[in-house]
Amino acid sequence: MAGSDQPAAPASVSSLDRGADRLRESAKWLVASFGAAAAVVLAGINFSSIGSLAPDAPDFRFPVAVAGSVLALAGILGALLASMSLASASTVTVDDLRRSPTRWDWSLDAARRAIAADPVLAPWDQDFAELATNYEAAHRDWENELRLWVEAPDLDPDTALLDRATHRLNELVALVGQLLETASFLRLQNSFRIFRFAIGGCLLVAGGGAVLVVWAANPPTDEGLDVPSVVEARFDVPADSVTQYRDDLGPACPYMLDALPVVVLDIDDAERTAEILTLPETGCSTLRRTVPIERLSRPNPVGG
Repeated sequence: MAGSDQPAAPASVSSLDRGADRLRESAKWLVASFGAAAAVVLAGINFSSIGSLAPDAPDFRFPVAVAGSVLALAGILGALLASMSLASASTVTVDDLRRSPTRWDWSLDAARRAIAADPVLAPWDQDFAELATNYEAAHRDWENELRLWVEAPDLDPDTALLDRATHRLNELVALVGQLLETASFLRLQNSFRIFRFAIGGCLLVAGGGAVLVVWAANPPTDEGLDVPSVVEARFDVPADSVTQYRDDLGPACPYMLDALPVVVLDIDDAERTAEILTLPETGCSTLRRTVPIERLSRPNPVGG
């Protein structure tokens, strides 16, 4: 008979289900978009020098590389964990709504406060715990009426009491199911509001760690190089060195040794010497020498 049927399960709130699915898809899109942006940025960075990074590298580059690697891994792991928690189905049970709130589960507490303000709880003084107690009592009453109906000696026992218990239980089942569906959606929604920033923050931390690793593993090639000022001058070769310079420059070199064109690479004021380089010319070898400053004349900036 109709009165003996098991109470129907509550119909799911399809609009809330669709909303929850959209939130989970948004979390996946957030991770994918940040990941794509990071891939574009890192694609143009050269990581080839990481393997040659030594522990005693200057400017603390080795510990910076280690710290950057840890940050990158921690950021990626944090983003994945946050996205997985949002992508998974959020559920709320009867015990969740009637137990004492905890400050750690803030998303559930927010959902519980919203449910407590639902007008459907007005007959129970906005107390979900009292509704749950009535639900359990209605289920026990239905089980008792069903047992009495099954054990009745009459061939056609009266089902009025069982029908009433079934109707009451179905009402409470639908009401509790609706509140649980709504609380589950609100819990997921509250989590998404915070975790979208957490996901973005974790991915930014991962990107920052990768930048630190790249900086540490790729020192500038001209680090510490002091480029001297180059000036043009004439060098008067000492008489006792004329033969040697002529041989070094080559017999076909047309330069006059009393006014040999050179560029001054560096000057040592303390030693009163200069480092010079002869200008290139057809038939002349290029010489690099350290000479007395007094033998130089008419210094002009190159190109002046």
